[in-house]
Amino acid sequence: MKTRLILIIMLIAGIVNAQEVVEGVSSPVRVSFNKKAEQAGTKPRYFALLMAVEEYQDPAITSLSEPLKDASKLKEVLQYKYTFEEQDIYFVKNPNFEQINVAFEELSHLIQPTDFLLIFYAGHGYFDENTNIGYWLPTDAQKKN
Repeated sequence: MKTRLILIIMLIAGIVNAQEVVEGVSSPVRVSFNKKAEQAGTKPRYFALLMAVEEYQDPAITSLSEPLKDASKLKEVLQYKYTFEEQDIYFVKNPNFEQINVAFEELSHLIQPTDFLLIFYAGHGYFDENTNIGYWLPTDAQKKN
């Protein structure tokens, strides 16, 4: 496909030491994975990039009815149950290839080594069994490519 975006599920953070104790408090929940950063006085921020594609320009790719609803619900849960700050949640609705790249570029300038990033994509995807690589289909994807 010409408009390919490699499916990458990332958690950008400081290195998580498997031996560290993971703590959390309930209602709302804040889980700390980077105890060393917190002990040094650096408070990590929690970012989210939520992408939802329902409408595809290519008539050969079926439009969907739930991605925007799913991403909206996740945004609500992150804010009210996990205390993500609203300004740190980037919600991209029906993004094309360029808009997805711009979102990643913007976040790359904001996120520090002690921060966390949750990436959520709802929409069609494609898995190439020959290369063992998965792709997200942005709104401007072409089925023939």
